[in-house]
Amino acid sequence: MMDARHISFRSWNPPRQDRLPRLSEIDLPQAADMGVAIEGSDKWWPNTSETARLPEFDVYQQQTYFIEVFNRGQESFEFQAKTAQAWLSVSPAQGQVDKQVRLAVSVQWDQVPTGSHTATITITGSEETEVTVQTVIKYPTSPKRDLVNGFVEGNGVVSIEAEHYSRAVDSDAVDWLCVPHLSRKLSGMMTIPVTAPSDQPQGNSPRLEYDMMLFSSGEIEVEAYFCPTQDYIGEHGIRYGISFDNENPQIVNINAMDIVPDWKYPPSWNNAVMESIKKTTSKHIIKEPGQHTLKFWRVDPGLVLQKIVINTSELKPSYLGPPESFFRNAAVSSASGN
Repeated sequence: MMDARHISFRSWNPPRQDRLPRLSEIDLPQAADMGVAIEGSDKWWPNTSETARLPEFDVYQQQTYFIEVFNRGQESFEFQAKTAQAWLSVSPAQGQVDKQVRLAVSVQWDQVPTGSHTATITITGSEETEVTVQTVIKYPTSPKRDLVNGFVEGNGVVSIEAEHYSRAVDSDAVDWLCVPHLSRKLSGMMTIPVTAPSDQPQGNSPRLEYDMMLFSSGEIEVEAYFCPTQDYIGEHGIRYGISFDNENPQIVNINAMDIVPDWKYPPSWNNAVMESIKKTTSKHIIKEPGQHTLKFWRVDPGLVLQKIVINTSELKPSYLGPPESFFRNAAVSSASGN
């Protein structure tokens, strides 16, 4: 392996010789030329006719988003960023751009009137180039941020680190265990002992419960992130149950897509190996917005849950998943099912 070629691989087979890829140099024009990129988009302005729109702000998440002002020429230029609303802040609001400058956009929540508002940011730069960026700010009258129970939906997503449960229900046979650092970010949740038999999810069988406030209704997706685990039981794959409120748990097999005839490395298995994470998805119906409880039920031993992402709209792809949503657990508890 140490004698193998180190660069210029284009397939599984090694190249005949090390060879640098083709290199090219971009010649920038002399005159300054402003470009603007925004968080949440792969486009830049004024190169596209689409409206520049930052993700939504809401009083629960209290997000800060970025705008990138960059130079497509060699000469520097001065820029200004002005907001139409006094409670919408941009920092820095003016300055000089040699190559690029990142602007932080935030909201002064103690000054925002309740309701839903459309806000604008106007950025001017080289040769009076002007780009207008829009966003929506949401400040519902209820629930109050310091009175919410559990997680709160924002931008069509509820993102949960597994250890931040509202309730953990044990049984005589198993207990829930939080394993620090056994995940991409915080920890993993699993049941011990790992030799305990499987459970049928019902009644007070072992589960983790996550309270949340949803502003959406209809069909939603729940994506669960696990430490990659092969079917070491060798019978039916490793399973868990998932449900909202009082609905019957769906049984999900994390190994269902891992086996194909002649073991031809199915995409599900390939992705789990490459990303060091196993993701499964279930679909649910939320009849109306409001307070809900997601229940993650133990079925088979050996699963380590890292993260749960609830998608109520169109979740954009990312390697780590969306950052954790705002939550307030009024009374985290661990209880016995018997």
